Amino acid sequence: MSLEDDMLSVKSGKAINPLQVEVHLTSACNHDCKWCIYKGIRNTKNTSMTYDSAITLMDSLKKSSCDTVLFSGGGEPLMHKNAEQIICYAHSLKMNCVLITNGALLKNVNLARLTKALTVIRISFDSYDENSFHLVHRPKNKTDSFEELCTSVKKIVELKSENTLVILSYILDEESISGVNKFVELSINLGVDEVDIKTDHNLSYTKRKVLSDQARDVLKCFQDNIIISFDPVKHRTNYIKKPWLNLCYQCMIEFDGLIYPCCHKIEKEFIIGDINKEDFVNIWYSDKHQYMINKYYSEKLSCPTCSDSSITKMIRRIINKM
Repeated sequence: MSLEDDMLSVKSGKAINPLQVEVHLTSACNHDCKWCIYKGIRNTKNTSMTYDSAITLMDSLKKSSCDTVLFSGGGEPLMHKNAEQIICYAHSLKMNCVLITNGALLKNVNLARLTKALTVIRISFDSYDENSFHLVHRPKNKTDSFEELCTSVKKIVELKSENTLVILSYILDEESISGVNKFVELSINLGVDEVDIKTDHNLSYTKRKVLSDQARDVLKCFQDNIIISFDPVKHRTNYIKKPWLNLCYQCMIEFDGLIYPCCHKIEKEFIIGDINKEDFVNIWYSDKHQYMINKYYSEKLSCPTCSDSSITKMIRRIINKM
């Protein structure tokens, strides 16, 4: 199908070949970040997808013509003992691979091999010195250090090709706002491609709006030196209900094999299928998936705590012109 055909399908509420599938390899995490949205989701007992299940899933995603596999959490992806092999296998299948990691375990992997397999690596940096690192990340292994994290980032920047994007992310709250300028300055010195800055969704709208306005003024000073991804918190009346487009082209697969529309919709009613019971391709093009698209696409959900992904924003612009 052509891009135009795909966009027409999305506009009419039909599933197309997945553009991006988010995979949570494990629920285990080596950090206890204070703002983590998965704290209430993670099982008390660490659970990981088996290596065989993960490899079978990668084959199925390739068969579905999936464009991008996003390895995220859940837990920390690199806590899975076979994470590096799984990511490299997905890369060997000619799928784009994105890794979101807290970065502490990068010191334990073959960085040259891993970096070569990644289209994007986004590191949840959220700090600018040793003290802020421990305050935010609260690593379970007390030997994890800010200095080691910076060293890993430097190595990745040295090893990466032009086609690999290195992004450092930073969450704004009432304590971290004072250091956002130091974070951006450090990111520039480390040589990364982009910084991604967001407010803590656990905070009230009013607090998030204040932090957003403060950060926007600070970030203006750096916009000529580095790419800054920052969506200011909008007035709540600007959150209008829109069709839930991403149901048609992306999903999330948990460490237990259950498939959901996204990381914010993991209640039982939103389960699309289970890769332990059926092949991903069959689930993606199943009557149940289409039923969910029909039901929730037409309901036009409003999710003010979650801005549209870059993919969805692009697709909205395209189909609004059709």
